[in-house]
Amino acid sequence: MVTRINSPRPVPQVGESFTVVFDPQRPEEAASAQYPASRQTQLGYAFQAALAVLVTVAVLLVTVFD
Repeated sequence: MVTRINSPRPVPQVGESFTVVFDPQRPEEAASAQYPASRQTQLGYAFQAALAVLVTVAVLLVTVFD
């Protein structure tokens, strides 16, 4: 199996290893074990949640005031 993943931070040195997690049914979505806990991932989740709240509020406002 071959897949591309984002390396963890700090980047491992040559010869070092790091843990990779993946769903065997979807190996193309492999990631380093540190990635889900990284700051960029957490900011992405926060942005998605904020966007979902804004869309929900907009739909409710359009529905109520229409």
